[in-house]
Amino acid sequence: LRMAIRRNHTCCHILQAALREVLGEHVHQCGSYVDANQCRFDFSHFSAMTPEELQKVENYVNKVILEAVPVTTEVLPIEEAKKKGAMALFGEKYGDVVRVVSVGDYSTEFCGGTHLTNSSQAGLFKIVFETSVASGVRRIQAITGMAVMSMLYDYKDTLEKTCAVLRTPNFDELPHRAESLLAEVREKNAKIESMEQAAANAKLGDIFADVPEINGVKLVCAKLDGMGADGLRKTGDSIAEKFDCFVAVLAGTADGKSNILCKCSKSAVEKGANAGTLVREIAAVAGGKGGGKPDSAMAGVPDAAKLGAALDAAKDIAAKYIK
Repeated sequence: LRMAIRRNHTCCHILQAALREVLGEHVHQCGSYVDANQCRFDFSHFSAMTPEELQKVENYVNKVILEAVPVTTEVLPIEEAKKKGAMALFGEKYGDVVRVVSVGDYSTEFCGGTHLTNSSQAGLFKIVFETSVASGVRRIQAITGMAVMSMLYDYKDTLEKTCAVLRTPNFDELPHRAESLLAEVREKNAKIESMEQAAANAKLGDIFADVPEINGVKLVCAKLDGMGADGLRKTGDSIAEKFDCFVAVLAGTADGKSNILCKCSKSAVEKGANAGTLVREIAAVAGGKGGGKPDSAMAGVPDAAKLGAALDAAKDIAAKYIK
């Protein structure tokens, strides 16, 4: 247990050296935490690290580990320690005599903690994640030694299970297999969407045969089962190609979500129709909420069973505004 803590602590020192090398000398320690399972290092930096920067830092630390450089501890007068270039934790107060830990020529810091005697004893170093903890302060969490091996075994187990599910003989073929499956899904979804749109257009054909008017504005109301928000918008565009002056109120449910779309032509808006206002009042009949622009708006409805009641109320609600 103590050896695992030493691995993580010494790697924190090497990590700071790596960050200053890769990101710049503006990097300073803002805090750290080590135990047998992890090392956590907070540091000053102005933006999230890129994947390339993280890889460079990780490679730097592992390079120092593989070089098997000595880790030495000295107790020195503080002025002598400063002359050696030892880094102090910002804001920390020190006495006249300090303990200095050096990792070869890579790192020299004031530190009172337990450490390895050689960098090679760390075994391996792996960054788990990098994130923000405050404005101008980033955090890296990493693991060392056998914890890295455990992570690699977990990755291998996940890859093997994924290969089995996707019926792929080896890891290298997984990206290609995943891309192929996604292409198949997209193709099938496109076919389904096309069929749903054709069915919706057929239903609209029946509705178009007898469309009521309010002061010269066509009012198209329809409940389109199996159609989601995107499908409702496309159907609204089809209605716009059919009529010059109209208000369309379309309701549909897909993937457990119910929506109401209201679409108004420019001439209908000029006569007082406002899609945002209309969809808000119509959806409220079914306990829903929404809004949008004067020409197009969408609302969500929690109970699909009440869509019919909302559509039934659409004519009276629209009549209040169309003059």
